Amino acid sequence: MLPDYMRPIPGDGTGNDMRWDSLTLEVELYLRTGNYRLLRDTRVRQGRFVELEGSLRIAVAYYCMAFYSDLNGFDSIERLLYYQQGNFRSWRTTASVDAGIVNKIFDLCCRCGISEKELLTICRKAFIPGIYQCHLFTTKECRELLLMSRDRRIGEINSRISQAETRFLSQFACQRQAAI
Repeated sequence: MLPDYMRPIPGDGTGNDMRWDSLTLEVELYLRTGNYRLLRDTRVRQGRFVELEGSLRIAVAYYCMAFYSDLNGFDSIERLLYYQQGNFRSWRTTASVDAGIVNKIFDLCCRCGISEKELLTICRKAFIPGIYQCHLFTTKECRELLLMSRDRRIGEINSRISQAETRFLSQFACQRQAAI
């Protein structure tokens, strides 16, 4: 969970406290149940919520969480377990870069004057290692991919995703071999 300063203003009289609390409960539910696709969608809605409240810097953090989820989250814990039982034989990564999220992040950065260095600091806080059962990318790699996305280096991004998938499968095979 993020600190209280990232919450909307309490007592604003518009019912936003209840809306925000509802989003927070959704996040907790999806983290507990492992429904990472819905968790990602809720992070986008949280970003939109705080953006509409005028907290653009905070919105960047939520959109960064969605970006991180796109790269690292399996759709659900059930799918992860299903593929794990089959030794990931038929598995293909769901990692992707959503151009809409990337554009939103950099649009907000321009609108509120966030430098590249500040953005990387925000990412360091928003990219929470260990939130998912498996990670294809480190937080550092996710920051690099975000900057590549800004520069529209699609071929390199796809190559990195493919390499991460291969690395993940290799690590799984090594762990499995060590367990035997």
